Amino acid sequence: MVCIEKEEGKVEGNKRSRKKEGFTLIEIVVAMVILIIAFGLITFLYVKAAKIRKEVVEYSEIQQILSQMMDTITHGKKGKWGLKDATFIRSIEGATEGDTPISPYTLIAYNETRDETMIVRIASEEELLGSGDKTKTLWVNWFTGSTPPMSSFYTQEALIDVNKKIELRDGSEIHYFDYRNRDILEEGISSETTFVKITLKGASLDPSMQNKSPVTLFTGIRLRNALPF
Repeated sequence: MVCIEKEEGKVEGNKRSRKKEGFTLIEIVVAMVILIIAFGLITFLYVKAAKIRKEVVEYSEIQQILSQMMDTITHGKKGKWGLKDATFIRSIEGATEGDTPISPYTLIAYNETRDETMIVRIASEEELLGSGDKTKTLWVNWFTGSTPPMSSFYTQEALIDVNKKIELRDGSEIHYFDYRNRDILEEGISSETTFVKITLKGASLDPSMQNKSPVTLFTGIRLRNALPF
């Protein structure tokens, strides 16, 4: 009798052990849902991190190109001089018929020692040459003397952003001030330019960055030997 009871108890114990082996369908479904949520969250975070990284890289590149543009205007490039070495900056009274007048998008400076003129333009290829790319960018070039050459000098050499990575947005302008700190163009006065303020607003040409805010860089340059009063 005792042996029978022991055998029955042993059988019941084996049944309970077998019941505990494996997972139920509900447990498997719950585990799958948790895994799907976890993988979805990981994917979302990865995509977001990749997007942020791309934006950081793009903004860094914009800043670098704008700095190169500003440095070229200010200091020139190899073998060339910059605005800080200009003898004078053309003002309204310095413009002549048939010549390139100054504007918020055009800067003209002359270096008497080297007898060279530097022209800075904020414009698209289409605006300067009548056809081509419509993207606004920066052009800087030099020529001997004070009269521009007959042939176009808006060449690849004059283009600063040669790889066409960014565009210059509205607000990229050049402002001219006289010794009394008056804005020559805005006030429409005929006076000698002694100080120039340059603002460049650049945005990436990458389609995914088109709705992002532009990077702004500005500088002020006082004409060499120009008195502040």
